[in-house]
Amino acid sequence: MKSVDTFFRENAETLSKTQYVKMWDRVIKKMNDAVTSDKEKLIAAQSISGLTAHIFRHNYCTMLYYSGISQKKAVELMRHSDLKMIMEVYAHLDEQKETVKEKLDKAIAL
Repeated sequence: MKSVDTFFRENAETLSKTQYVKMWDRVIKKMNDAVTSDKEKLIAAQSISGLTAHIFRHNYCTMLYYSGISQKKAVELMRHSDLKMIMEVYAHLDEQKETVKEKLDKAIAL
């Protein structure tokens, strides 16, 4: 089952699914308005599609990682209950930047 991020209104009330969908549609519309020309707007062209809050959340976690934020602080900032989810993102990023061949060549060169 895919987890869903919880969003709150200013009064700390949880958004309903309908409220969330409307909010997200407004976000995407504003983004499209910012990047489409007047001509494209006339035909309702949308340059941006397929974005989700989850994508932004993952990007934020990735930015925390590359900024050198500690895992403990990342858990707090991401509002996770434990380190497990952060570790999955960080492990994924570590694997991407890891250069196994270079590390093995360096170890063998000793």
